[in-house]
Amino acid sequence: MGGEDFNGRLSAAEAGFIQARDSFYMASVSETGWPYVQHRGGAAGFVRVLDKQTLGFADYSGNRQYVSLGNFRRDNRVALFLWITLTVPG
Repeated sequence: MGGEDFNGRLSAAEAGFIQARDSFYMASVSETGWPYVQHRGGAAGFVRVLDKQTLGFADYSGNRQYVSLGNFRRDNRVALFLWITLTVPG
């Protein structure tokens, strides 16, 4: 069961999906251990895949609370929620 673990790397298909999004939700871990979720949005392509393990995105000014940034200073875990909207004919 040896070998290199590729689960933490983005495939070309995943990178394309991510870069086509115009919004996502980002969850960080608060100082109390609970999730803190914020919406991030922009024009399609505002999220970029910088390499197989790194994403970057334009962070437009919002309420200037910087809660997520503060959470990351204490705990660097993050979850991103990205989706695609399907239209069903009928």
